[in-house]
Amino acid sequence: MSEFFIATIIAGTIFLLASLVSTLRICRKTSLASWYILFYFIILFIIGYVGILYYFVSFPIDTMLVSIVACILFGGGAFVFW
Repeated sequence: MSEFFIATIIAGTIFLLASLVSTLRICRKTSLASWYILFYFIILFIIGYVGILYYFVSFPIDTMLVSIVACILFGGGAFVFW
């Protein structure tokens, strides 16, 4: 797999980690359950991003499929961050 696609998925994961920090700050200021649910969803998505990255690195997969999934994951991480 191309290093570009690995970097794209890692960048999406970094965006999710950054949004996890800001979500945790909000959770500390409020007692609404919806922010805690969002916090746990972000954790689950980070685990999923790492799992997809492991799968793409470990097994041979079509480059077109990897490029589409990497762009979607990057966009999802950026969307949650902003």
